[in-house]
Amino acid sequence: AWGMTVEGNYRLNTPDAEGYRFGHRAGLASRIFYWKSLKHTTMLPGAGIFWEHASADRLLGASQDFTGGHTLWASAGVDWFMRRWAFSVLYQHPLAAHIGEGFVQPGPRASAGISFLF
Repeated sequence: AWGMTVEGNYRLNTPDAEGYRFGHRAGLASRIFYWKSLKHTTMLPGAGIFWEHASADRLLGASQDFTGGHTLWASAGVDWFMRRWAFSVLYQHPLAAHIGEGFVQPGPRASAGISFLF
């Protein structure tokens, strides 16, 4: 009933009308979870790590100071499936970070979601 996921993502940003481009972003996550089936529901509590990197923002091609960096997060959450519905809650806590040349310190973050499966 134990499982593991590994996923990666990359976002390529383009400049806006004024020539400002947010830095490209990459992320890599791994999560260990436990599959627990109950009567009409399935729960997947889990914990993992998430690393994300952002390159520096650019204005008219020039790199912008105090932008970009990387963060390593510890995460814990649960996914709950009930018939055609899925609910999720995730909490992430920063373990290490170097953002904005060290001037930005991330705090914890959380997310929740609802999905309808069809």
